[in-house]
Amino acid sequence: MQRSRVSAFPLVVAGVVVLAVLMLVPGVRLLLQQQQQVAQMEQQVARQRADLKKLTTEQARWDDPAYIRAQTRSRLYFVTPGQTTYIALNLPSTSSKTEEQPTRRVVAAHTDWVGALSASVIEAGTSEFPLGSQK
Repeated sequence: MQRSRVSAFPLVVAGVVVLAVLMLVPGVRLLLQQQQQVAQMEQQVARQRADLKKLTTEQARWDDPAYIRAQTRSRLYFVTPGQTTYIALNLPSTSSKTEEQPTRRVVAAHTDWVGALSASVIEAGTSEFPLGSQK
C-alpha cells in the first residue's frame, strides 16, 4: 500500500492567505468608513456653498437703497415725511383657497367674544379723537 503524502505547502499558503485577509479586513473597513465620511462632508460643503450663495444674494440686496427703504416700510412701518401709513389689524386670512361646503350640523363657535369686547372698549377709550368730532 502506498500512502498518499499530503504536502504542507498548500496548508501554509492557505494559512498565509487567511492571515492576510484577517489583517486587511480592519484596514478595508476603515477605508470604507473614511470614504463615507468624505461623502458626508462633501454634501455638507455643497449645502454650505448653497447657503453662502443665498446669503451673498441677500447681502447684495441690502446694498440697494430702494430695497432698504422697502424693508423699513414693511418691517418697521417707517414712512417718509409727508406720507401717511395705515395698518389694518385682524384681517381675515385669505390663505384658505378651499371652499367649505355648508352642513346641516350645528357647530359651536370658538371665539373669545369677551376678549374682543374688552379690547374694543379699551381701544375706544384710548383713542385720540372720539367719533363725530374733528380737530
